[in-house]
Amino acid sequence: DQQYADNLEGKKRIELDLRARELAQLEEECRRAKAMALADFNRAQAAEVAEQQHISQQREQDDNYAEIHNHLTGNLLLEDPGGAKSSLGSHRVITDRWKGMSPEQLQAVWQMQKEQCQENQRLRQQERQRDAEWDGQRELAARAA
Repeated sequence: DQQYADNLEGKKRIELDLRARELAQLEEECRRAKAMALADFNRAQAAEVAEQQHISQQREQDDNYAEIHNHLTGNLLLEDPGGAKSSLGSHRVITDRWKGMSPEQLQAVWQMQKEQCQENQRLRQQERQRDAEWDGQRELAARAA
């Protein structure tokens, strides 16, 4: 009877050991599966974050290029006098946007300066002639006296 009990106890112990090994093996497989799933999730999440960062950087770069393009083609940097025209009249300008005179206005100023120079030369020539006449009159008066 004792031998039978020892035999049963041995079989029971072997069965429990096998069961413990199976459970340990199942736990290890579960741990590995969990670790693999977590690693896959982390990789997917890292890829998603990297993609979002790439999209964000691309969007920011596009915005920067658009801003640069707008500055280069906008009235602020262009030498376009038309950007300073006021809606209150063509003879008025918006002073903070004034980029200088138009080519027509510059031409008119140069033409006026040229006319003024010619007028001044004409007046100087007339004065020289008048002075010469006066000098001639004085000489005649001096000879007569």
